[in-house]
Amino acid sequence: ATDLPGLQVVREFNAGVLIRDDDPRTIRAAIEHIHANYDEMVQNCYRAAAEFSFDKALEPFRHYLLTGEINQQHE
Repeated sequence: ATDLPGLQVVREFNAGVLIRDDDPRTIRAAIEHIHANYDEMVQNCYRAAAEFSFDKALEPFRHYLLTGEINQQHE
């Protein structure tokens, strides 16, 4: 996933990889990391889903869209 405000849950739960650019090497490294840690990340996705709140995740992204600022308390 792209490293945007509101998607930090992916990093917090180690449920995937957030990338900052679309360089093929970056994407390849992310895919390789996911492949090497797939079983753990699957379990982490289930943990995240049990605690995930769409409204909570949306708030930092909404703040960013409205103000252009990244609210540090939501990272």
